[in-house]
Amino acid sequence: MKKFIKWLFVILVFLQAAVLIAGVVIFRMPLPDHDIDVSGLPLTDFVEVIRDERGIPHIYGTNVDDILFAQGYVHAQDRFWQLEFWSHLSTGRLASLIGEPGVGADLLFRTFGFNRVALEEYETLPLKFKQDLINYTNGINAYIESRPQRSLSLEHFLLQFINPDYEVDRYEPHYPLAWAKMMAYDLNGNFQQEIRNSKTFNSLTPEISSLLTPPYPDEHPYIVEEWEGKGSFASVGKANNIQQLYQSIFIKYVTKDLETNQSLGSNSWAISGEHTETGFPLLANDPHLSVQLPAIWYENGLHCFPKYRDCNLDVVGFSFAGSPYIVIGHNSDIAWGFTNMGPDVQDLFIEKINPSNPNQYEVDGEWLEMDRVTEIIEVAGQEPIVIEVRSTKHGPIMSDRSYPINLNPKDGESSFADEAKLSLPNNFSVSLSWPALMPGTTFVGIRDFNYASNWDEFREASRLFDVPAQNLLYADVDGNIAYQSPGKLPIRADGQLGDLPIEGWLSENDWTGFVPFEDLPYTVNPTKGYIITANQSVHPEQPWPNYYARGYRAEAIERVIEQYIQNKISVDDMEAMQINNYDFSAAYILPYVFNNVYIDSKVLTLMKEWSISDTKYEMNIDSVGASAWAVFYKTLASQTFEELVIEDNAGNEISLQPGNSDATSEVFRVMLKDPNHILWDDANTPNKENLTDILERSLSLSDGYIIDIFGTD
Repeated sequence: MKKFIKWLFVILVFLQAAVLIAGVVIFRMPLPDHDIDVSGLPLTDFVEVIRDERGIPHIYGTNVDDILFAQGYVHAQDRFWQLEFWSHLSTGRLASLIGEPGVGADLLFRTFGFNRVALEEYETLPLKFKQDLINYTNGINAYIESRPQRSLSLEHFLLQFINPDYEVDRYEPHYPLAWAKMMAYDLNGNFQQEIRNSKTFNSLTPEISSLLTPPYPDEHPYIVEEWEGKGSFASVGKANNIQQLYQSIFIKYVTKDLETNQSLGSNSWAISGEHTETGFPLLANDPHLSVQLPAIWYENGLHCFPKYRDCNLDVVGFSFAGSPYIVIGHNSDIAWGFTNMGPDVQDLFIEKINPSNPNQYEVDGEWLEMDRVTEIIEVAGQEPIVIEVRSTKHGPIMSDRSYPINLNPKDGESSFADEAKLSLPNNFSVSLSWPALMPGTTFVGIRDFNYASNWDEFREASRLFDVPAQNLLYADVDGNIAYQSPGKLPIRADGQLGDLPIEGWLSENDWTGFVPFEDLPYTVNPTKGYIITANQSVHPEQPWPNYYARGYRAEAIERVIEQYIQNKISVDDMEAMQINNYDFSAAYILPYVFNNVYIDSKVLTLMKEWSISDTKYEMNIDSVGASAWAVFYKTLASQTFEELVIEDNAGNEISLQPGNSDATSEVFRVMLKDPNHILWDDANTPNKENLTDILERSLSLSDGYIIDIFGTD
């Protein structure tokens, strides 16, 4: 018996060791071999990939074709699953990769038509730009062909267990263009904001609706202050009454699936050489895109060696896996960075549909035929899904992806026309206009940034950067700092703000064109010696609608710059500024709290101690006062806006609290000046609450929350 137990123990040890070894082999199998000599690949001349101490690849070659081929190969080496996933997502093929969970995304992006538009855009490119995309994607495909499918990534090894029939496709040259459309979607939420506005206008008084979308505070810094616009814009007036009445249609019948409530933010600033230790400009950029693993950015360098007229690429920075060139970075002469400008470039149009023909829509009393495209969505493990994408002259019909319109109400139900309180036909659809759904030239603009050697060349390249509209910040070795607003910004009909869905059957509501590039704001070497972009308003008199931050981050950055600028600014100073965590919202709100509450509160005590400490209003990770403030601020927002909820068409409650922290802080700036503001009153109680009541309630709830989490110590 003892001998049996001994052998059983030995067998179990060997089995455990075998499982461990197999796990290590499976984990290591897809890891890239960075020692591979890329000169053995189908290249025309010498190419070398040198990785620095952090593993960042720098690609050296004698011609651009080979350099881009190697960039594609290296991207695939390090990020194959990421670029595979992104290409499937942006082209509406995610369900073929991961099965049924990807169907919802495919339905949306097939309706947008990113893949179709990218193909059309690719076909319009001059041959030399097509060749760049071909060379790059050939590099990706060379990596695909160099390894068994299951060893391309750990995810592909695991994928065989849930999707055993999946075959990796070749990476097509238009995929990077589709991904650019996807990034535009990630950075533009205007049509979702129109959904939100619809709900707000339909559910709240005009006073409260206006309060929840506060204007930009003039005391906060603008990006451009020394610019005179040329005034080519249509006049901006007040939305007409019929727009507001149509919101009850939209709130009920456009799907919640189209709504998001993300709040992303980015920062950048450039300092003139007259304020730096080196005498040359310094530029910092911190693009806050969505958190992903691996990160959305991929750092690398592209270098012509030797550098000559036909091969003058020498650039380092950040790229997207799956797309060629450097998106944000610097070359031998210039540096550039991005933040999101946030202009309203998406409009929803309510289309009047022919009751006798659902594929016709009305324009100025005439019925026009919709464009129709059949899309086949492959779903792993299931039968394909066939859909028809319909489009009007305004764009795709987004309501085809929504809950059905209640055309035939049952007893006790009302139709959408009844709910709109208007005598309207029962056949409506909702379409979307958006420059990203048109062929563009963004890829060419990014390409040309890599080669630009001065401001004029960079500005000419930014003319081609049409989607998504960004804040472009610039610095060069000649001592210049500059800013440019690029992008296709629609010119709307007189009186249209673009903030609510509008009547598509009247051609007078159509866009009349796009703002000429020459009329977009820019500045070169402003007198104050620095430029800040933090998603804030571009200019005090900008005439186009914008979903901008309210300038709290910009104010914090300016505060630190003004401190450092008393001496010469160093690179170390720029790095320190990147991690500045001073909270201007706390600095503004807490004095009102301290002056308007009369209760004992642990959270209140902690915040008071914080406000007079050496780290006053700094959100340090080990700061008890900062933690107390974070809990209190969240609680205060919840208590103030908790009754501002509505139901979507699926019966789910949706909060109308301002969509980001900047907007919430700005609402509080207005409300704190009025202790008896209507929003301090809790509609769920018989009493009439004021500022003090809500502040004290929020403090008590915050105390309870912290005690529940950390105890009484």
